[in-house]
Amino acid sequence: MSKPRILIVDDEPANVFLLTGLLKANGYETFSATNGQQCMEFLNTLKPDLILLDIMMPKMTGNEILDKIMESDELKIIPVIMVTAKTSVEDVSESLNKGAIDYIRKPFNEQELLARVKVGIRLKINEDHLREMVEQRNAFVRIISHDLRSPFTAINGFAEILIQDKNITEDQKESLNYIIDSVQYSVDYFNRLLSWTMLESKDISLNIAPANVYIMVDRVCKLFDKNANQKSIRLISNIDKNLMVNVDETFFRQVIANLVNNAIKYTPVQGLIEINSIVSDKIYLIISDSGIGLPGNITNDDLFSGDINKSEKGTKGEKGTGIGLSICKKIIDAHSFKISFKRRNEGGTEFIIEI
Repeated sequence: MSKPRILIVDDEPANVFLLTGLLKANGYETFSATNGQQCMEFLNTLKPDLILLDIMMPKMTGNEILDKIMESDELKIIPVIMVTAKTSVEDVSESLNKGAIDYIRKPFNEQELLARVKVGIRLKINEDHLREMVEQRNAFVRIISHDLRSPFTAINGFAEILIQDKNITEDQKESLNYIIDSVQYSVDYFNRLLSWTMLESKDISLNIAPANVYIMVDRVCKLFDKNANQKSIRLISNIDKNLMVNVDETFFRQVIANLVNNAIKYTPVQGLIEINSIVSDKIYLIISDSGIGLPGNITNDDLFSGDINKSEKGTKGEKGTGIGLSICKKIIDAHSFKISFKRRNEGGTEFIIEI
C-alpha cells in the first residue's frame, strides 16, 4: 500500500523543514510549495491525499489559494487543513467557511498536528472509497440498463405483432394492449431512474402535467392483480374517475406501485387493501391494508430511510430490498408533496400521500 501523500504549502523554509521531517518520520510522503503558483502547478500533476496550507503568504494568501482549489471539482475533494499563526476566530472561520476541514495553530504541537493529519487522511480514504462504490454502482446500472432494453423491446414487438392477428378475442386484445402499456411504462421509468441515478446529488428532473389518478391506480391494480389473487387479497380502488393531479406520471405511478406492492407483501391471506382519496383544501391519496402492521418503535424517518436491514419478509416469505419506500420518499419530496404512515386501530397500516 502506498504512503499517503501530503502537500505542504508554506513560504517559510523552517516550517516546511519541520513539517517534512515530522510527517516523513510518521510514514507520510511529502511535497512542498512556497507560494500559490507553485501550489497550483503541483496540483495540476499531483493529487495529494491532504494539503497543509499556510494562511499568511505573500502575493497569494492561503485563503485565495483555497478559493482556487474549491473552484475545481477535481481538486475540492482533497481535504485542506489550514496552518495559521493567527488567533482571531474570524480569521479561522473564514477558512473553514471556504471549505477547509480543519486548522492547526503555530507553533505546532506535534501530537495535535499528527492527530489532525490522521483524521484528514482518513476522511480522504473514506470519501475515495465512497466515490469508488458510486462509480461501481453506476457502471452496474448502465450494464443492466443496456441488457434490459433488448428483452423489453422484444416483448413489446411480439405483443404488437400479436395484436394485429384477426383471430384474437377482444379480451386477448385488451391483455396485449396492457402488456404494451406496461412495457412502455417500465422502459420509461427505468430510463428516467437511470438518468436520476447518474445525476447523483442533483434533483430529479420532473415532467409535470395533469394526470388522472383513477387511471394510474387502475393500471397499478392490474399490474399486481395476480399477486393479490395468489393470497386471496381483495384489492379495491375507490378513486373518483375524474380526479386529476399535476404530477410526473411516470414517477408518481411508481410511488403507487411501490406502496401497493408493499401492502400485498405484508397483508395475510384473505386480507383487504383499499386505495382511497380525500379532496378538501388538499388531495390525500390513502393506501390502507389489513396487514401485520409496523413495530411500535418504527418512525416515519426510519421507514423511509432506505435501510435494508429494516426490510422484513412478507407474510408468505416474500423478500424485499428495503429501498422501495426510500425511493417513494425521494419522488414525493421532488414533487414537494408529503408522505407518511399511520397504524390502524383495527390492524394494518395506512400510507398517506398529501398533495
